Amino acid sequence: MSAEAWDEVLDTIDHLAVDPEAVLDGSVEQAFATLILKGIENGTVDGELHVDDTARWLCAILVAHRAARDAHPDVAADDDLAVLRLIVTRWLHPHRLAQRESEPRT
Repeated sequence: MSAEAWDEVLDTIDHLAVDPEAVLDGSVEQAFATLILKGIENGTVDGELHVDDTARWLCAILVAHRAARDAHPDVAADDDLAVLRLIVTRWLHPHRLAQRESEPRT
């Protein structure tokens, strides 16, 4: 299973997160949609996600990231980026619920 599309998703998020002047428009959504579709096809992105909606929400999460950076400049940018990457990873990767359901409950 190739992780190339997954790496491109994270690279794109990294690039857009560190550049507050980068435009988050329809072309960015389309780029995300293309990468998400590739990720679904190679199994690195959850196939239950709607491609266009997920792309739109990735852009919205980046807008929220910018707002959080503006509201909390005291938090290290690297720390905020790490949290952003963790949120996106947990949201997009497949099989999280199936794994969780199979874990013993205490």
